[in-house]
Amino acid sequence: MLGADVVAEYLAREEVPYVVGLPGHAISSTLDAIGRRGLKILQAKSEEGACHLADGFFRASGRPLVVFTTAGAGATNTVLGVATAYVDSSSLILLTGDVSTYFYGYGTFQSVERGGLGDFNSIIRPVVKGSFRITSEEQIADTLHRAFKLALTGRPGPVHVSIPMDIALREVEAEIPEPARRKPHGRIRGDEEALKNVAKLLVHASRPAILAGGGVAISGASDELVELAEYLGIPILTTELGLGKGVIPEDHELCAYYPGVPGSSVGNAIASTADVILAVGCRFTEFVTSSYKRGVTFNIPPTKLIQIDIDPAEIGKNYPVELGIVSDAKAALRDILAYVKELTPKRDYRGTEYFMELKRLREEWFRDVEKITSEPSLTIATLVKELREVLDRTAIVVTSTSYSISVVSQLFPVYMPRCHIASGGFGPMGFALPAALGAKLARRDRQVVAVDGDGSFLFRVGELATAVQYDIPVLTIVCNNAGFISVKDSQVYMFDRSFAVDFMTPDGRLYRPDYAKIAEAFRCHGETVRRREEVKEAVKRCLSSGRPAVIDAVVARDFPKTGTKHYGFWHGVSKEPYRPR
Repeated sequence: MLGADVVAEYLAREEVPYVVGLPGHAISSTLDAIGRRGLKILQAKSEEGACHLADGFFRASGRPLVVFTTAGAGATNTVLGVATAYVDSSSLILLTGDVSTYFYGYGTFQSVERGGLGDFNSIIRPVVKGSFRITSEEQIADTLHRAFKLALTGRPGPVHVSIPMDIALREVEAEIPEPARRKPHGRIRGDEEALKNVAKLLVHASRPAILAGGGVAISGASDELVELAEYLGIPILTTELGLGKGVIPEDHELCAYYPGVPGSSVGNAIASTADVILAVGCRFTEFVTSSYKRGVTFNIPPTKLIQIDIDPAEIGKNYPVELGIVSDAKAALRDILAYVKELTPKRDYRGTEYFMELKRLREEWFRDVEKITSEPSLTIATLVKELREVLDRTAIVVTSTSYSISVVSQLFPVYMPRCHIASGGFGPMGFALPAALGAKLARRDRQVVAVDGDGSFLFRVGELATAVQYDIPVLTIVCNNAGFISVKDSQVYMFDRSFAVDFMTPDGRLYRPDYAKIAEAFRCHGETVRRREEVKEAVKRCLSSGRPAVIDAVVARDFPKTGTKHYGFWHGVSKEPYRPR
């Protein structure tokens, strides 16, 4: 068989659901073999969009897709999409074609060689868990099983494999590995004595809290998380801008919502007064911590921090720990619960002073949310409220960096893991639509809605063609405020003026593309809404159309109706130089 056939056969044995990307001469032999082997190929409309699609698929399902591109520009166009997955611990396998090995150093088409041999691997290496450059056909089979194992074990992340054209075309006698016999089984469990000490700290704490991040969702540990909280009556805080949101149903009485910024009043109150915090699968970014400003969100120390993470590099990175334990989240929570049960019977927490305080704080937060969303005009906040009321409880919502990401993450409650997908770590625009396509491919049984800013939507509007071409019925809501208004508001706050943020012609007129007509030109269902009372019926019509759909939502563009209330602190809009702590 050819080297390309080895690639195709291994991907088939991995049962890869989709292979997505764009063709080009350097990947043609490999793509031909993949097609002949009968794998499902999706043609994206940009390499970055292909990566976001694969990223969304993984976040919704936990299964990686394969992204393929040609050499040169095609490969380089993946960097932003791959980096987005890497920062948010999402996984995909990137296969890039490469120039033939006998042309290394010749300055061949689509190679970057000034000062040395062409080396895309050095470009991609900082944003992948591993980058493999195959140099002989005998390496292909083993490289692929190592790539998949690396992508999925420990902390998930993207992995890159480069395949030169001549190697893909060489004959090879290869033994194709069986994936199941090359992968580890089971979960990494933490130190027994350390976990027993965690149980003791939680049992004897007067104001314990749990902070759950995306690692809980990735591990599938939501049931263990909620059971532990219910056993002792511990409030659960969640990270806001990723998969952490939804690991506890957000209508659960022990849900304390979000610390940090935009955050919540209840989340910051519980976090800042806790005597013990158990953090599971959380990175303690500046959004979660209010840029580490003491007392706004956390007081560590004197609050005792227990940090559990699959990645040892995260433990103690941003705060000192009382106990730091390397463990899978599900395994750790299961063990802690068992040790807690040895120490104390299940508590009737509903009569405690701490729970009554949590209940009061939640009610105050709900009143705040009602004020934010009671505006009669169409704002992003009121749009989100109308959307939540019309969607199923199991719906998946996807956002990109814009006002939509902060408003949705704060004001759109979700009730199940992997129902909130956001580009909150690396922060690219243009993520929502292609990631929503991936989420819908992973969960055909769910409603999937992308909520995006108009500026962000324009980055990857071409993926509407992918949606129509492959009949992926995703609804995209474009929050049309004629500009990069989240940036405008921060500029005005900091400097009392703004530049390069409004979509405006030289003579001072606002420029607003008609996104409903753009959608119709792609053969999507398109609608425009200008009033909040129009939203629900428009959403119902779009979902019932059974087609990819776009709602052009003309929302308020003047502060304070543009975004939402921020409860914490973020250094990115500080008027003065800021140093943490």
